Amino acid sequence: MSSEVWEHFSVYAKDPNYAVCKYCKQNISRGGKSQTTSAMKKHLKKHPVHVRAASRSVSSSNEIIGENVAELKLVETETDSSSKESQPGHSKSIVHQTQPTLKDFIAKREKFKPGDTKSANITKLIGKMICLDRQPFSVVEDKGFNALVDHLEPRYAMPSRKYFANKVIPSMYAETVSSVQKTLSEAEFVSVTMDLWTSTANDDYLGVTVHFIDRDFCAQHICIEVVPFPEISHSAQNICSFLTRTLVQWEINDKVFAVVRDNARNVVAALNLSSFNHIPCLAHTLQLVIKDGLLSSKMVAAVTGACRRMVGHFKHSSHATKVLREAQKTVGSPAHRLVQDEPTRWNSILHMLERLYEQRRALALAATNLALHVEISVAQWELIENIIPILKIFDQATLQASKAGVNSSEIIPIVNSLLQELKKPAPVLSGLQGVKNDLFASLTERYRTLEEEEVYVLSTLLDPRFKGAVFTSKEKLDRAVELLTTAAQKLDLHKHCGVVQKQDGVPIQTGSSSGIWSLYSQIMPERLASIKSDSTAVDEVTRYLRDPTVNPDTNILEYWKTQSACLPRLHKLSKKYLCSPPATVFSERLFSTTGNICDQKRNHLDPERVKMLVFFLNKNLKG
Repeated sequence: MSSEVWEHFSVYAKDPNYAVCKYCKQNISRGGKSQTTSAMKKHLKKHPVHVRAASRSVSSSNEIIGENVAELKLVETETDSSSKESQPGHSKSIVHQTQPTLKDFIAKREKFKPGDTKSANITKLIGKMICLDRQPFSVVEDKGFNALVDHLEPRYAMPSRKYFANKVIPSMYAETVSSVQKTLSEAEFVSVTMDLWTSTANDDYLGVTVHFIDRDFCAQHICIEVVPFPEISHSAQNICSFLTRTLVQWEINDKVFAVVRDNARNVVAALNLSSFNHIPCLAHTLQLVIKDGLLSSKMVAAVTGACRRMVGHFKHSSHATKVLREAQKTVGSPAHRLVQDEPTRWNSILHMLERLYEQRRALALAATNLALHVEISVAQWELIENIIPILKIFDQATLQASKAGVNSSEIIPIVNSLLQELKKPAPVLSGLQGVKNDLFASLTERYRTLEEEEVYVLSTLLDPRFKGAVFTSKEKLDRAVELLTTAAQKLDLHKHCGVVQKQDGVPIQTGSSSGIWSLYSQIMPERLASIKSDSTAVDEVTRYLRDPTVNPDTNILEYWKTQSACLPRLHKLSKKYLCSPPATVFSERLFSTTGNICDQKRNHLDPERVKMLVFFLNKNLKG
């Protein structure tokens, strides 16, 4: 009687072939000569409460049965008759109970064997977590994380951090690279953004993102590399060679339509050595214009310096901050903190000036109770008031260029709108007319060939929201149309539309007057110029330009998706000329991500692992 079941039965005194249940006194057969306990164990399912109570007082060797019985799975089924439903107090009755076998119970606590599918899936999910949540590899050694995993799946054996770093992540990287390569192989034309970055560990990286329009006419943005840059010198030749090798490795070298780059001299020189079209980042260029025309002004520098010192005083004094809060309550100003500018971001100067001007009354009241070492005069407050609108139009343009979904078709509208705005006279006695003249001169010089370069011209013409309406003269528009017609004639298409009768010009739909379109509207005329038709390609261009421009909120890729039948040549060209972003924002975001990865917990990561983790984080690895 060594079986645990005898804790609940005794041998029937009159017939040893039967056992007596201690709870219901029922006689249970012991199986005759075989003397088995199967019938007794089956009977115990009727007494789960008694069994659980008894299991609390038995030794550890008896705990297995206690747990098995406690894990009984009770299956409820409703009795099948309307007569039973009518009985008082009738409810659902338990008619089936299942109990896992001892073998099943032990199996639930045995570790997975090598190669087990579920174990491999858990390991891969932990690898994804490390990538997507920017966790250090050492997370797999943390006691809390291991306790959680052990509770959720006791059979899983956590691999070491080296296994994740050397096996799991590289394997996932190889799989993902293969998937991205397949996606890129389907692209007809691509544009590239690139940037160089140095980590806190003084490792150099070249970031490359690829942009293209897929077969469904959806814009795709893919990070292909954050490549460790081993060359000692950032020379033009080294950058050019390295970028070319990267594009050849990804088999897109012959698909590159344009490269969007910053204005660093070595980068410009590198791309001049290459065979690629390249355009400067609009956001970087606008920053240089601001530096040339506004921040170089001694008058502006003096007022921004005073503002910077005032913000610094409140930032470094808790007492001054409390006094300012009380002053805000008294004068009814918003309870906002002051904003400190960042040397590398010109628009932070705008945010600093806007916040100070908002809080000028509260600051004046707070100054009466504080010993401030800096003061902003009435004349300087007036200057701040006049500087803010100038900076805001550049900020608005920069934000537009940095948005997802915006392409190079908006460079001409943005630049021409800014030039038009800068032509307006500055407020009388503001002292800012010279500043506006300098801004105008700098912007004009940096984009002196804006309406002559193919990338800008054709992308703008192929944007149905603009077409030819944003060019500054009829001569430049005619030249742009000639470039578009030539590009269309070079395409060898077997399917095209018939000739359409010549029509008069159609009024342009200027659409929304808010946001950036309030700037665009001032340079867009009421009608487009007439164009003569003498061939299939020219006729296609003519019909397209004669149609009214679409609403500003129109998805231009959706527009071109529907034009494959009636405008086949331009439909194909739109895939090429509308795939370039106007700024290097995408590649710069790579390094924002990289900076977050190379934090204090992971500042010893080698460049190859950084490359893999950044590659995953930028939308290549799906959560």
